Amino acid sequence: MASKAEETIRHWKFEDRVGGLCFDTTASNTGIHAGCCTLLEQKLGRPLLNLACRHHVMELILASAFKATFGDATSGPDVQLFKRFQKKWPTLIKANATIINDPRLADHDEWKRTTLEALAKAAATTRDDYKELAELTAKAIKGEVPTTFRKPGAHHYARWMAKAIYTLKMTMFKNEFELTPRELRSLQEMSVFIILIYARAWFEAPLAADAPFNDLTLFHDLHKYRDLNSKISEATVKTFKRHFWYLGTDLVGLALFSDKVTIEEKTKMVEKLAIDKDLDKKRWTTAPQDPSSATLSDLVTKESLFSFTELKLDASFLQSPVLSWKENEAYNQGKETVQHLAVTMILRNGRSNLSLIIPRSSPRTRAIDKLSCKLSSATDG
Repeated sequence: MASKAEETIRHWKFEDRVGGLCFDTTASNTGIHAGCCTLLEQKLGRPLLNLACRHHVMELILASAFKATFGDATSGPDVQLFKRFQKKWPTLIKANATIINDPRLADHDEWKRTTLEALAKAAATTRDDYKELAELTAKAIKGEVPTTFRKPGAHHYARWMAKAIYTLKMTMFKNEFELTPRELRSLQEMSVFIILIYARAWFEAPLAADAPFNDLTLFHDLHKYRDLNSKISEATVKTFKRHFWYLGTDLVGLALFSDKVTIEEKTKMVEKLAIDKDLDKKRWTTAPQDPSSATLSDLVTKESLFSFTELKLDASFLQSPVLSWKENEAYNQGKETVQHLAVTMILRNGRSNLSLIIPRSSPRTRAIDKLSCKLSSATDG
């Protein structure tokens, strides 16, 4: 995979222009000794900005929540509960679907509000499974039932989003579909988690500038969720900690371009940066010791400018007060670049994927060209 990527890079003669890598989180990509990203950096002779696909990390979080709730029921390529529901679907009376009624959904207005906002922003670009999950979640929050339902689709391991979609549907049809008490409790627990926490995190994941803020917010929310379900909270936090490396000091600088981060927090981040022009050091990805209470400014070091270096961003705006950034050309050009930065990918046919992040040389557009290598093996690139 690394050899094919290098071959493509050298063929198009942009060895010096590749600024970063966006990739799914399989070991073939992330291995610190023989992973594709590591080998490609070695071949190019320099570190690159590493952007782990947030959606693939979200997949692992959802899987850990399911295992904590259903136990071994989700092991193997198929989930038997889903197969039963799919088989029963033609005989279900669709008009008998009910709202997802849980007393915990009556509280947590802030979680529900931010989820609806995320769903509304993503509405124009979502399709297929994404759109169905968004519609089911929005209806559940509003205490409504969809007027139409899609036929249940594939539910094997690779179709991981099916877990969320099937969960919400089966909970809505709990009076039409025979369930054991344990299955019903598990579905109810997972539905509340998806509605209050998971859906928002999923649909906000593609936003590069907001990624550090969203990642840290999700981590805090998973900790808070222990008040609703300690098993899900503990399992998802444990999974998230294993993949928290991608919110290292070299990526948190992107949050300076986020509209979600307050002026006060950005000011603290700038104060900690202590701009250092000599950034030819190795990549830094140190996660906080206690991320449950960390803020973005806690993650900042001088190495946080690594992303500026690799994306060819002008950091001169950091010398100006944060309140003046909106009128600063360097800041606006940087924001335009980061808004086009890829932090999610589409997994094709279960294959490992890698994209090269290439900042355009034109200072006028400051956009990002993304070359999708779609690598699956040493002979297929």
